[in-house]
Amino acid sequence: MGILKRLEERPDAPGIRLESGEHGPAEELSPNRLLQLAGLAADVFREAGVGPGDRIVTVLPTGRALLQTILGTWYLGGVISVLAPSIDRGRSSLPLDRLKAMLATITPKVIIGSPQEEERLAALLRL
Repeated sequence: MGILKRLEERPDAPGIRLESGEHGPAEELSPNRLLQLAGLAADVFREAGVGPGDRIVTVLPTGRALLQTILGTWYLGGVISVLAPSIDRGRSSLPLDRLKAMLATITPKVIIGSPQEEERLAALLRL
């Protein structure tokens, strides 16, 4: 059984608690709210031309935006690849040449990143 189906069937079940941190405030997300966020993300993806079976790559840090992207991709029937949340920024980041190779293999329809990565992603896409 898929996660979205389980959320639909158990709207009163405990949801997810996101702890506060550099990527957002603490928040409790009920199953209904998670489904709502998934639907909103799926709508945005559809408007961008993404359909069932299409691939989406995210380089978002852990937090609500990443969770919404994952659930929205599943809601749409897409395939999600979650990559390191930073590009060429030190030891725990994803080297640009490795990211290029991964994207060539994955061939995503959409790449989603944080505003901090926008310039790096734009430069990468121009290549």
